[in-house]
Amino acid sequence: MASNVQQRQRILQFLIIPDISSTEKRTLASRPLFDIRKIDDFIKKFDLFYNDNFGFRVRLVAANTRLHVNLFGISGVPRVIIGKHGWLFINDYPPTDPRAFSSWQGYNPYSLDELVAIQKNLEAENKWFTQQNITFLILPSPDKHSIYSEYLPWQYNTIVGPSRQAQIFEHMKLHSNLQLVD
Repeated sequence: MASNVQQRQRILQFLIIPDISSTEKRTLASRPLFDIRKIDDFIKKFDLFYNDNFGFRVRLVAANTRLHVNLFGISGVPRVIIGKHGWLFINDYPPTDPRAFSSWQGYNPYSLDELVAIQKNLEAENKWFTQQNITFLILPSPDKHSIYSEYLPWQYNTIVGPSRQAQIFEHMKLHSNLQLVD
């Protein structure tokens, strides 16, 4: 158990840590010191301070975020897509971008040249590992949306072809002797 001195030190550490808002992810502007000789600078700094610290700002921002999530199903983070039953999915593109999940849905397939280039790169890696007497295995990690696709919003459940990952696996099975773990 921590002694009284250690407990006091911990409390002091939390008091010294700068004021960082949990919703802003940045340090809020502090109240500027008034100096009549630097009135223009004071006005600019005070404006920043007021915009960061006016009454109920944090609560209003949080309420706005909750409204967007609960009413419209829109995340406050552009790369996060809200799925069914509150499931969250991360994506390279914002939800309004038509490229969202496009490689998984089969909209953006690799060309044969790209597949051959990937094969050559993997075979070069295999050669180096073999020279080091190390077994080289290809073990892709699945994305959350490929495992739990039933929780994606309806607009992302249309599959028009194989995913890019499935394309690579199929190509490697047919044209290479590398060890694939599926």
